[in-house]
Amino acid sequence: YPPEVLGTLDRGQYKGLRMHSLEVDSIPNAAIDSKTIVLIGDNDSANDIAYQMLKRGASKIMIASRSDKGSASLLPSWPENRVEILREYQLAGVTEDGTGLLFGTSDVSKGRRIDDVSVVILCTGYDPNVNSLSSELAFALQHLWHLPGTLPIPSSYKKHGFENDFWDVPDDWEMPRNVLTDELAELNNGKEHVEPDLGKAMGSYISNKYVYRNVFMYNTNMFFNHETTFQQLFDIDVSAWLILGYITGEVSIPDVKTMEQRNLEDVILQMENPNNRYHLDREYASLLDLLRNDKEHWYSHGRDSRKRELYRAEFEVQVKLLARDMQDAKYPASYGNITHLNQIGIDLVEMSVDFYHNKY
Repeated sequence: YPPEVLGTLDRGQYKGLRMHSLEVDSIPNAAIDSKTIVLIGDNDSANDIAYQMLKRGASKIMIASRSDKGSASLLPSWPENRVEILREYQLAGVTEDGTGLLFGTSDVSKGRRIDDVSVVILCTGYDPNVNSLSSELAFALQHLWHLPGTLPIPSSYKKHGFENDFWDVPDDWEMPRNVLTDELAELNNGKEHVEPDLGKAMGSYISNKYVYRNVFMYNTNMFFNHETTFQQLFDIDVSAWLILGYITGEVSIPDVKTMEQRNLEDVILQMENPNNRYHLDREYASLLDLLRNDKEHWYSHGRDSRKRELYRAEFEVQVKLLARDMQDAKYPASYGNITHLNQIGIDLVEMSVDFYHNKY
């Protein structure tokens, strides 16, 4: 429950219902049917809940998107045009009668007023409590989940030479040419090579510098079971098998230097195609956003065949990473391996391409 959102609703004496996304099942139908619903946040929860609200008869769903980069914001259309994305808007206040909401942007001339809001749903994620953990584990979790606050770097990290959690790539690395190379060069002062600016990995599938394939590198008795590809629930099951292999000794855990090098190799693998690099490289992402926000450009059109090829390159990398983990974990199914997918793996790539190409 973000305190700034709750504070705004309290100060304005908002009269409607308010709740977190995990509580949506408790909303009575009378508060949804033929009513206006506002979702704060634009990622997967908002995406899912918007469809739920449509099915339950809401007349209008407004999704307030501060970043304009969540999965809900990327959808080009919604059923019956009953969903609207408030792009780069934040909650700014409550209407005088307490029944509506006011939204603002950095441009004060573009404020929005939404009247008669029945329910406000906070699609703002979760804030794990790490206070009970040791400093080294709390530090890892804070960065793995991008939690607020800054903990000091533990001494056990420093002895391994840890300085920060910023990714970097070799100075001579260059991205292979692709369908966007020439167009991005025009936005990059005529230069094909976009200088990487990784910093913290923003939302990559290899997003934590000191977690190696579910192993906490500085305490190898600690494991994180979390998705590392777009196949989220299946990925968690594969990760469980991999962790079991670590515990039983059937899967070996390399030394820290080897883990660091292999993580970097995975990062570079993802950097080689635009869709994956978007989640890693802030400079590259800023250029792609210029194309995405240009409604006349093919990159902003989900059905363009060139977008399909970008999806295919993205998902092929992810399925190969998953196939590698399945192979090492001795999972009872196979997609192939890190270099070659079998027919099932290839079919999964194509199915994923069809799904996202049609969805976006």
